[in-house]
Amino acid sequence: MKGWKDVFTFTFTQNVKGKTFKAALYGIAALIFIIFLAINIIVAVVNDDDDKKKKEETVKNSVDIIHIINESDIQNVDFQKLTEENEIFAGIRILTEEGNPAPAERAEAFDSNSREIILQIQKYLFNSKTQQYTLFEEYDNSAVQDEEVSEEIVYRLTVYLKKDGVLDNSQDRETISRLAENLADYFDREKYGFAGISQEGMEMLDSELHVESVDIEKAGESLTETLAKIFIPMIVCLVVYMLVLLYGQSISKVIVVEKSSKLMETLLTSLQPYAIVFGKIFAMFAIAMVQIVVWTVSGILGYIVGDKIASSMFSGYENQLYVIIDIFKADSDSAFTLTAVILGILVLVIGFFMYCVMSALFSSGISKAEEVSNGYALFQMVVVVAFLAAYMIPLMGLSDALVNVMRFIPVTAAFMLPADVIIGSCGILVSAVSLGIMVAATAVMIYFTGKMYKKKIF
Repeated sequence: MKGWKDVFTFTFTQNVKGKTFKAALYGIAALIFIIFLAINIIVAVVNDDDDKKKKEETVKNSVDIIHIINESDIQNVDFQKLTEENEIFAGIRILTEEGNPAPAERAEAFDSNSREIILQIQKYLFNSKTQQYTLFEEYDNSAVQDEEVSEEIVYRLTVYLKKDGVLDNSQDRETISRLAENLADYFDREKYGFAGISQEGMEMLDSELHVESVDIEKAGESLTETLAKIFIPMIVCLVVYMLVLLYGQSISKVIVVEKSSKLMETLLTSLQPYAIVFGKIFAMFAIAMVQIVVWTVSGILGYIVGDKIASSMFSGYENQLYVIIDIFKADSDSAFTLTAVILGILVLVIGFFMYCVMSALFSSGISKAEEVSNGYALFQMVVVVAFLAAYMIPLMGLSDALVNVMRFIPVTAAFMLPADVIIGSCGILVSAVSLGIMVAATAVMIYFTGKMYKKKIF
């Protein structure tokens, strides 16, 4: 294809030397930088506001003072540690007191605006036959004659608050219930230490045996698989789809408009049609890649800068992108490896170039500039069908065999493979073979595009 470099240089120079191209290139790059910079900051601000709101609601809806009356046989429990270990107790004073004969009357004696409650812990025996609780101290063992009745020792926590007081509403009652549950869990852990059981022994006793039934033919999907089938492929498919439609139209116009000029007849006497077609397609592809690379770098830089700013502004900030990547890595050994990322980007670039050639192929059969929309409509139809098939069929889970076949079909592989290989849904070898098929298909289309291009001129 002698002479394609001259065609490439001329076409590339003519399309990038204008002020409009530079303004669009750098203007959009600046906009993308700002958008991606703002993403992490906005997420961090929203999450920080939510955290502050939760803390404010916790303080607002919780009590000020908790009086704990521990009448059980488990003593010396350090309830003050709750304020350090559990955020729900932040800002709440915990007072451990001696037994009170009438905690209900004491609670009713609180002021109406007082945000105090009393939590009483007692030891009971539970009768499985009568379903009744009896205080351990009041239990009469001689009165029990039924040998089938089992007596179980339980510890009960009772909450007392002033009726019709400031805390006597559904919202505060819900918060008080959470406080009581957390305190009960803490007391439950402390009783192991009281019994002389070590931390390791306590964890062993608390451990549970979970029984799970797994379908061997089709196991349940993990979170990673769900994300892989929905969000990541959708984003990549949309990116490729937008690039193909946007730049495919530009290539179509270049091929058709210049064909109507009589200068092409003279040009074809000294150059092969393949050189002309390849030079023009590659020039438009190079222009597209320049723009894409500049915009991608701007987005990455903006995202990194935004991440640094968010990290410095908010101590509790966590980059969600890193969390998602860790999830994928945990599910697949090849996910987000350097080889997978490089191969995924290469598949995306070659797939995009293949569709650029396809746009020229459809346009090379058109003789008049006013008919360019007809050829582009056919090209657009192929793109839409391939895009929907590549996205919807894997999502619907119709057939794994069909999905594997689609990975070797160039028109659908261009949409599917970039995401699949990066997230580890598709093996490196499969992606490499599919990439080779895509390159071969592109070369064949260039050959037929050149032949049709020359045929429509002479």
